[in-house]
Amino acid sequence: MTISSTNYADSTISVVVTLVNKTDAGASINEGNALTKTYGDAAFTLTASAANPGNNGAWTWESSNTGVATVTSEGVVTVVGGGTTTITASYESGTTIGDAFLTLTVNPKSAAIPTAASGLKWTGSEQTGVADGEGYTVTDGAATAVGNYTATATLDNTANYKWSDGTTGAKSIPWSIGKADGPAAPTSDGGSDGKITGVTTEMEYSADGSSYTPCSGTEITGLSAGTYYVRYKETATHEAGAAATVSVPAYNPPAPGTVATPTFSPAGGTFTSAQNVTISCATDGATIHYTTDGTTPTESSPTYSAPIRISATTTIKAIAVKSGWTNSAAASATFTLKSSGNGGSGGGSTGGSSDGSSAPATPSSTTTNADGSTRRRTAAPRPPKRLRTVPPARSKPTRRATP
Repeated sequence: MTISSTNYADSTISVVVTLVNKTDAGASINEGNALTKTYGDAAFTLTASAANPGNNGAWTWESSNTGVATVTSEGVVTVVGGGTTTITASYESGTTIGDAFLTLTVNPKSAAIPTAASGLKWTGSEQTGVADGEGYTVTDGAATAVGNYTATATLDNTANYKWSDGTTGAKSIPWSIGKADGPAAPTSDGGSDGKITGVTTEMEYSADGSSYTPCSGTEITGLSAGTYYVRYKETATHEAGAAATVSVPAYNPPAPGTVATPTFSPAGGTFTSAQNVTISCATDGATIHYTTDGTTPTESSPTYSAPIRISATTTIKAIAVKSGWTNSAAASATFTLKSSGNGGSGGGSTGGSSDGSSAPATPSSTTTNADGSTRRRTAAPRPPKRLRTVPPARSKPTRRATP
């Protein structure tokens, strides 16, 4: 062997190379030359052996694609991802040498195609209809409002995962949130007055259990005898509630009675100014008829509707009537108006007589007849007292003494 050097021109160096002829160690791997695994499998250990080990031999391990699997110096293999790699076991001793090769194939792991949650009902909070899972990510899988939705599931890495059906494309999964169950209506029997009480405007009722009518207040009236169904109405977030069965017996109206006797306010008496008289009756729905001429009123008499103005002495009589009831007794009140002054001059009702005597008041009385009418009696006026004139005293004659 000749070596040229710029430092040593025309110099010749002789090198002696001794070649050691090593024999084949006959290396092999316990798993053979091919092995298949699945992404996600646990780590495993390979072992190698030499048919001709020689003296003081040692093994080294290597993976051609560490993105698929790694191997330690002890032969421990860890699967990293899907694909193919070559695992090499190299052996060398003083007299032998050899390599063993294993082709490792890592297949994608099967991912279950996601399914939608069933029976979801509105709660007012967000709910998940389709959730993320191993190997895939879901979009549009959660919502709050009642409605129908479509979620999309996409594999995270198609080298590492495939769907259980062998495909790798995105999956569309329909799901929904239904309305919540409506609350049950209160259970109670209807009364004997043809109505059901205890309802609200959020409820509805039906006589046949299929066609419902909305409730307009706190009670349902005018019902004939029978079985009825009451439930909460369907809303944007709730289904119609379970119906309560309510039994309504035949309507039995209350037995009629006698209408209460009307009353007056003020109650009558003597007054010095005009009065507004109010008439009332304690019986609901009663109609009041009245007169102001002292006669007993009938159902043909004027109907009371507003206070009556009294500006002169008047007797008011009133009755109250109601269909199916006995008319009330007649009520009567007299309102006497007197002047508040001390009398006028010349001919006033309270003036004196022409001869200076005082005119006494004329007594009167009121009598109620059998038919309820009244009659006033006025006694004949008493003659005024006359003043007696006392004549002046006469002077006694004076007697003269006779001389």
